[in-house]
Amino acid sequence: MNKEIYALENTPIEGHSVFLAGPTPRDHQSPSWRPDMIQMLRQKGYDGDILIPEKRGNYLDYDYVTQTKWEVEHLNAADIILFWVPRNIETMPAFTTNIEFGEFMHSGKVILGYPKDAAKMRYLQVRADMHNIPVAHSMFETVEVLLSQIGLMPIK
Repeated sequence: MNKEIYALENTPIEGHSVFLAGPTPRDHQSPSWRPDMIQMLRQKGYDGDILIPEKRGNYLDYDYVTQTKWEVEHLNAADIILFWVPRNIETMPAFTTNIEFGEFMHSGKVILGYPKDAAKMRYLQVRADMHNIPVAHSMFETVEVLLSQIGLMPIK
């Protein structure tokens, strides 16, 4: 418990876990959003395991098939799938994210977060509304939703 488990690591999940789903940058000029989300989760008291679909170090250097299998395994194992989608069609198009959201929107373990200015989010928003998936528009609000769902914060 209280571990960060990165892509391709075979560390056992212990206790509560959250998978940080959403787009991964396709170049080193676009920063990943995940370090900020991890820091916010920890600062707010989340003490479960965090499943991070990026490799430590050079996260752009990976085998696609192996990476995909790791992600599917850990998406299924996670207690909550936290989607943060700062979609930018040029730098983080989030096409894989769309598939993952579709696969898991019926699971009862999805939270959807995205900045209001993120591109092409209308369909995911409508589907979230249809399935009573909680939606937030800042990292802070998304973390609050997660914490309220697991009982670490009162529901507003």
